[in-house]
Amino acid sequence: MPASSPAPASIPYAIATQCHEHYAANVDVWSELSELYKGGYALAANAQRFLPRLVGEHDARYADRLKAAAYINYLGQIVDYFVSALFAHDLNVTEAGDASDTGTVGSTGDPVFWSCFAANADRRGGAINDVLKTAFRTALLKQRAYVGCDLPRPDAVAPPVSALDEEQLGLTRGYVYEIPVEQVINWKRDDETGVFQWCVLRRSEHAAESPFRARGNVVETFKVWTRDAASVVRWDVYAIEYEPSKPPKPEAIVSWVRGDETSFRSIPIHALELSDAFWVGNKVGPLAKEHYQRRSTLVSSENKNLCAIPVYKAGPEVPSVGGSISLNSEDPERGHDFTTRAEARGYVVTGAQDEIYYAEPSGTCYELVDKQISALKDEMFRVVHQMAASVSNNRSALGRSGLSKQQDRAAEAIVLGEFGSIVRGYAKQLYECVAEMRGESIVWVTSGLDEYDAQDRESLVTEAAQMDLVSIPSRTFKIEYKTSIAGKLLPTLNPQTKKVIRDEIEAGVENEQEMSSLLRSPLSSVEAAAPASNESDGEAPADAA
Repeated sequence: MPASSPAPASIPYAIATQCHEHYAANVDVWSELSELYKGGYALAANAQRFLPRLVGEHDARYADRLKAAAYINYLGQIVDYFVSALFAHDLNVTEAGDASDTGTVGSTGDPVFWSCFAANADRRGGAINDVLKTAFRTALLKQRAYVGCDLPRPDAVAPPVSALDEEQLGLTRGYVYEIPVEQVINWKRDDETGVFQWCVLRRSEHAAESPFRARGNVVETFKVWTRDAASVVRWDVYAIEYEPSKPPKPEAIVSWVRGDETSFRSIPIHALELSDAFWVGNKVGPLAKEHYQRRSTLVSSENKNLCAIPVYKAGPEVPSVGGSISLNSEDPERGHDFTTRAEARGYVVTGAQDEIYYAEPSGTCYELVDKQISALKDEMFRVVHQMAASVSNNRSALGRSGLSKQQDRAAEAIVLGEFGSIVRGYAKQLYECVAEMRGESIVWVTSGLDEYDAQDRESLVTEAAQMDLVSIPSRTFKIEYKTSIAGKLLPTLNPQTKKVIRDEIEAGVENEQEMSSLLRSPLSSVEAAAPASNESDGEAPADAA
């Protein structure tokens, strides 16, 4: 390691693996939410994590209950719905307008790079909207997500000597990528800005060196980002290797591998965080877990009782006072004989008071649990303002009033509008970080993800058509109203196109008012006198001829 490096040559394993209190409190929750979100076979294979053994439950009964575990993935449905609804329209990030003409895009950045960045932000073919969509899904599930910004490593033998060399080598082609929340284990953030002062990323790998060799040792790496008082940002990588069966002891040494200073002014890792009010995983996760437990127990119990149990009730061996007893009833082994004869001949001869019937549960407890499960499903959708999605498609649902459905959509629009504001601000942070890496100073403007009105397109067009029939003598009102309607019908337009449409609407309103004024104006004196002249000459009108 270079002597000038401020990073230590090694650190104890206990220091390297120490975690932030927020990480320690939530890492198990994140793991549980990930399994509930994925569902499927992985969840079935790990059913014992969510279905603990009941008090006094026999091993065989517990094993049967685990095999019968049944999970309906409402958590995944809710999270994916919010993601797809929010990103139904693309997010646009553009340079702010020129100072002289706000309707045109600024020209301080490289338009070719930023166009390519929007289409391939992660250098793996993923557009910036795809990266943001993935990060937003993680944040909905785990309350936060991390996206890192970086520049490609130089592949040339000789370092670049000019900006042109860097561009030709691709060293200024910044990119972004999501960092799993489980990897960011420790950090300190500025109380005012929220940016990292330092953070530690932990990664474990247990892979084979080739397809023809067995897996080797486990290699744990720790990437430490630091930022000093002079805003110098550096990274250092530490690593330790050990056998899978022999994890390191707290005093084991984790050695420095590589590291360097960067030209970044801040640590290029940005957190997308949601407040407790919008953390869907925390709201729905416990309900999804309870739903899984109750439904699995119900299915297991029903499976055991689907086939009614045949019961043979033998009559008394001693007759009542004054009564008689048959020869069959005198035989104390007739229960065994019954089984033998039934298997051999398919019928049975019983005593006078013997009974044969089937024992099965009444179903009262099943009905109660089924109602509780249904209520849990409704509650999962209700807590995320999705009451309309929780109503079954039956008569009562079809009969719901238009006002009720509109209220459901209004609640959804409020939530999506808040999410859109959060994601737009986060996208701006990422663009500013990449621009800083490239040495560009750009003012970014975000648009999109902001039109989630409860009004549907059909009612919107109907209202607009009816408004044209209402006489409102206000030029400003007509311009603003028509511009608003156009924006709702085309919510994905960038600010420049929106300005063009507004200018065209303004010109159209002006033309309409001018035409209306001409139609209402009195006829000229010449035009007014012409009919009188025709009548005085006694000439008939042309159409009368």
